[in-house]
Amino acid sequence: MVLKQDALAGKLAVITGGSRGIGRAAAIEMARAGARLVLTARTAAACEAAADAVHAAGGTVASLHGFDVADIAATEAFAAEVLTRHGAVDILVNNAGVGTLGTVESMAPDEVERMLAINVVGPYTLIRALLPSMRQRRAGTIINITSARAQMPAAGYGAYCASKAGLMALGRCLAIELEGSGVRLVGFSPGFTATDLLDDLYSPANIHLAAIPASAAHPPERPARIIAWLATDAAADLAGNEIVIQWNDITLRAGLEG
Repeated sequence: MVLKQDALAGKLAVITGGSRGIGRAAAIEMARAGARLVLTARTAAACEAAADAVHAAGGTVASLHGFDVADIAATEAFAAEVLTRHGAVDILVNNAGVGTLGTVESMAPDEVERMLAINVVGPYTLIRALLPSMRQRRAGTIINITSARAQMPAAGYGAYCASKAGLMALGRCLAIELEGSGVRLVGFSPGFTATDLLDDLYSPANIHLAAIPASAAHPPERPARIIAWLATDAAADLAGNEIVIQWNDITLRAGLEG
């Protein structure tokens, strides 16, 4: 099936890490489906090009925000501002993330702490801040961008795997807590995608640790299409699941194949 232009009409979607890569592509796909977008990055100015792309696609950007998801106080302040300004958040896409390759011996604890703060604590804080409003309305969709690496250990991926495994476990536990609430959560692993994060992981110092050539990556528009579809009612039966992008029934249902 093809995602209908009004599939997300009237919905407000918050996308962290919305200035580039998968976040930017997902914003465009959601805009085409009728959603209004709230985009975040470390600075609001960083989101301006993504906002222009959303407008070019005929979509609406409700607001742009700059803050560090690792900063708990700043994340809570953002959530409060969005609820005050817009009234409600219908869709939350926890997309912001970082990754660095390195062995356990070579990575400093502060590097690992920073990765966990962004990849796990950031989503936890934002969900915690927005969830009461969703529960009150008995409606809302939370999409956590995880990684297949959470369940695929490899040399040099220890800290990154740990952070994504933590986010995946958080989502699975929260999905149980949300049963019967009207709020649904799904985890989505976008696969090997051509993004700035991939460039960071495959920097010259780390390239020897990479098992797959960067040239094998697919474009961010492919997982973005599934993210937009997961936010629609057509994917309601997948609540609580961890979705991995492959050539399977999910990509068929999202209209990528077939």
